[in-house]
Amino acid sequence: MYHDGIYFSQLEYLKLCISFDYWLTLLFRLLQDSPKLRVLKLYVSCDDSRKYEAGSWNNNQSSVPECLLESLESFKFAGYRGRPEERDFVSFIFKNACRLKSSSITAPHYPDEETCSSTET
Repeated sequence: MYHDGIYFSQLEYLKLCISFDYWLTLLFRLLQDSPKLRVLKLYVSCDDSRKYEAGSWNNNQSSVPECLLESLESFKFAGYRGRPEERDFVSFIFKNACRLKSSSITAPHYPDEETCSSTET
């Protein structure tokens, strides 16, 4: 987690790989501290052995980040597995992103059994 007092006032594009515990907490802070965010791209790590933190996005967050109300236009979630915390987060985005123009949610893609890769088009 980054330190208090860090503010991403000019951040417009965020690409984040979810491969660690406490991603809900980190992502909410990033959204709160990035009022001009226009593009949010999330990628779930291919490592199925790691567990997400338990919890619900809707129950843990009391305020809607400014970027959702004012600036977020594009949302992509790659590697979506339908876990409760993922469903809550996606629901929160769709409920609160007032200026959303495009969105994409895709299931995990494994090119072969040995590797996992992500390519952007």
